[in-house]
Amino acid sequence: MLRPHSSWLTGGIVAVALCWDSVACPQSYEPDRVLVKFDAEATASCRDSSIMLITGTVMDSVPSIGVYVVQLPDTSVWASIAVLTNRPCIEYAQPNYTDGAVLFDAPNDSLFYRQWHLSNTGPPYGGTPGADIGALAGWAYVHASPDVLVAIMDTGIDITRPDLASDIFTNTAELTGTTSEDLDGNGYPHDIHGWDFYNNDYIAEDVYPHGTAVASLYGAEGNNELVISGVTWSSRILPIKIIHNLGLVPRATLAKAFAYAVDMGARIINCSWVTTRDTVLAEAIRHVRDHGALLVGGAGNDGYDNALYPTQYWPANAAYSDPSLDNVMAVAFTDAVDSVNVSYSCYAPGSFVRRSNYGATAVHIAAPGCDICADYPAGPSCGHTGTSLAAPVVSGAPPLLWQQNPPWTYSQIKNS
Repeated sequence: MLRPHSSWLTGGIVAVALCWDSVACPQSYEPDRVLVKFDAEATASCRDSSIMLITGTVMDSVPSIGVYVVQLPDTSVWASIAVLTNRPCIEYAQPNYTDGAVLFDAPNDSLFYRQWHLSNTGPPYGGTPGADIGALAGWAYVHASPDVLVAIMDTGIDITRPDLASDIFTNTAELTGTTSEDLDGNGYPHDIHGWDFYNNDYIAEDVYPHGTAVASLYGAEGNNELVISGVTWSSRILPIKIIHNLGLVPRATLAKAFAYAVDMGARIINCSWVTTRDTVLAEAIRHVRDHGALLVGGAGNDGYDNALYPTQYWPANAAYSDPSLDNVMAVAFTDAVDSVNVSYSCYAPGSFVRRSNYGATAVHIAAPGCDICADYPAGPSCGHTGTSLAAPVVSGAPPLLWQQNPPWTYSQIKNS
């Protein structure tokens, strides 16, 4: 049975942080320059032709290490690096990285003080100071991911919420058509802002409402004096509706939803729900893997070791059940004192106990998921618990890494 987790953030084997080392805190770089080092045996002809290929101009050099600073006209930094890397006389090429700021002021969102998962300063709303994802430190390096599309496969999204409206994906190919026209020929007429696979139409509205909260934790616009802050700002969110009032789409339709996500260009798919394993679902996840996309899934809220239930808690449990599905990340939730929420009980709305699933071999990462504030169609609400909320917090980190490192594979993102 496919069921949404009704609460928020994780605990597991490793606590997620936006900024924990030099890989996770990539520096910014000059947008019109690359650094190039030629091979020691490079001929003048190869050096000159390499620079001409990217229509570059040598502006400066660092003689001590043999590096040249090349000015670019209109070519992008990463496109130029891709060209140079394939040249036989190039030892390496890289962006001209710049130092990021070491401090980032807290955003001015009205409920940021309640978002302990981003910045935990202790009681009354946090627990252990610093038991958070290190958002302020990470944002000093990068806080926006406008070039990375993330699919929220859930109950739909209220795309009119002020904190989300500017971040919702727009399929420009469909803007001029009628509701019955399929101008981009992808089989989904008028899919300007995603698709509702439950009702088979272009309005992926959030009735339940679960998907809006998930989307807000992932990518609510920050520092705009509104409600909350997401992990990544200026994001691109693709709404895909697969659940309605706890009902679920059939497996074939679910597989189409996964295919739609990657066909539209999603590099991350957030799945804050669980179901049971079957062949079609495994093949759908494999299709996502083959398109180079990462799938982030909530591990479940029953307090179990997922390794004991390999056919349950999919898609999060897919990588444990089938190691070839290594594009999947299973997320547990932690509380405000940074413990996996097994012995300590968090409460979901209605005051019932919710405990995170866990597993040293089956769960990959943990993120805050107890007493979380999120945005809903009816407005912001706090006190929610579960891996549904931890998953989008984890999903918010890969786009920031991909924004700074576009050529990286999902494996590099997952293992960084």
